[in-house]
Amino acid sequence: MKWAYNIRHKLRAALGLTAISIIILLSNFFERKSFTNLDSSMNSIYQDRLMPASYLYEISNHLYQKRLSHESNAQNTEGMVRAKVAEHNAAIAAIITKYETTVLTKDETTQWAAFKNHLTDYNLLEEQWLHHYATPNATGDAMHLQVVAQFDKALANLNSLTKIQVGEGDNLQKTSHSIVSNTLLLSYLEISLLIVLSLFTLVILSTTDRVLFRNNQHQMLN
Repeated sequence: MKWAYNIRHKLRAALGLTAISIIILLSNFFERKSFTNLDSSMNSIYQDRLMPASYLYEISNHLYQKRLSHESNAQNTEGMVRAKVAEHNAAIAAIITKYETTVLTKDETTQWAAFKNHLTDYNLLEEQWLHHYATPNATGDAMHLQVVAQFDKALANLNSLTKIQVGEGDNLQKTSHSIVSNTLLLSYLEISLLIVLSLFTLVILSTTDRVLFRNNQHQMLN
């Protein structure tokens, strides 16, 4: 019966050690996954939030520069104004291409589509108004008011997109903090299990040593 007791004791010890080892391995797996998610979150903050925010700022800046060229002094001819407008339009088109390579949320997609529509209308009205730039008249003045109104609509879309960027960036920051907190908990769990594993191993070795010592004593007495 003693051998059966020893087997049960060893099986329990082996099962306990195996369970602890499995938990540590699983914890390590989830920890690695957390680091991957954290890396993805940080990249998203830069690639899909910080860079797009800078793109929106650049587009706004070019739109303002175009508007300033409309209201420049009389020394600027129609050709000079057209050249400046064409330069800013080309810059905006290049930025739009970059912006559309980033990941957009549903709200961003809606606002971005609205912005592009208003920008198209703005550019068309601007082109028509430039024909009247050299010779101001009532028609040209009325058309310029339409250009300004379309400018305001496009700018409102950009402002809405900027607010969305800030909100999404805040969400990503919270997600990153949550990932770090969970990773720390897993790390503490691993340390605790390793301590338990070490104590468990010491108990087993201590028990084994006592058994061996007793067996040696019995053999010497015989």
